[in-house]
Formats: sequence, C-alpha cells, structure tokens
Amino acid sequence: MSSPSINIHPIGNRSNSWLFNPASGWDLTHSPEALSPRLTLRTTTAPITINPTRTALIVVDMQNFFLSPVLGRAPGPGHAAYQVLLSTAFPAARRAGIRIIHLTWGITPSDLATLPPVIFRGFGFTHTPAGDGTWLETQNPITIGDDMGTLGTPTIKAGIEQMKD
Repeated sequence: MSSPSINIHPIGNRSNSWLFNPASGWDLTHSPEALSPRLTLRTTTAPITINPTRTALIVVDMQNFFLSPVLGRAPGPGHAAYQVLLSTAFPAARRAGIRIIHLTWGITPSDLATLPPVIFRGFGFTHTPAGDGTWLETQNPITIGDDMGTLGTPTIKAGIEQMKD
C-alpha cells in the first residue's frame, strides 16, 4: 500500500505567495528553495516558517497616550500585552535577528484642521462600565491637539496630544 501524497498548496499569486502543507504548516519565506536561515514558529493552529532576515515584528500604538499612568491610564489589557512583548516577544525576536518596528500615530496642524468628529470623540471621551451592562461616557479635559502641560514626578513637559514633534 502506498503512502498518501502530501499536497503543497500555494496561496497568493505567481510573484508573491506562501506555501501551505497540511503536514508542516505555513511557509512564509516566499521561496521554493530551502532559503536560509529558516525559523519555524509554533502557533495555536499550524506551524509558520519564516526567514528572520526578511521578517519584522511590528508593534502598533504602544505609546504613552495609551499606557502611561501619568496620563491617567490604569493597568489594563494594553499593559499586559506590552509586558508579554517586553519579556518574551522582543528578546526572542532579537535572538532570531528579527527587526522590531514601532509604529505610532502623530498628526500635523493641517491634519488637525481636517480630522472627522469621530477622532475627537475617540480621544476626547473616556468610557467606563456603569455596572448594569451600559457604559458611562465622560468628556476628557484634554483632547487631541491640546497642550497636555507638565506632568509626572519628576515633571516633564508632556507636549501636545498626538501631535508630531
């Protein structure tokens, strides 16, 4: 009796594809050859093989506005996620030679003049559970584009909220 053949499924198009093999998982190296170095990561669904020299760990919006206790941020899910990055993901990425890229958002005065109201609402209000399944919405004293003044101990000039330097 012959063993069943393993089907490798290309996902994508001719110039940019990944390979999927039910037995070994995903190959994201973009190379049919055995490109070196290769690193296989265990995941909750299927292994993923990458080339660390062509890979980046991208961290989005892990910035003081969302995390700093000086800005009134209580410990929450963002803090827990950042602790995992600091203790596990960043050291592992550095050991493997994977670049770490931090992306943040900053606006210019001309951006501020054209932002839609939803942005001001998102940055200008705090939402807290009311305990009955609803949320209380309170307006923050400082919103996007406002000078945050001097904060903390020792004190620092906090700058203008979410504005590019």
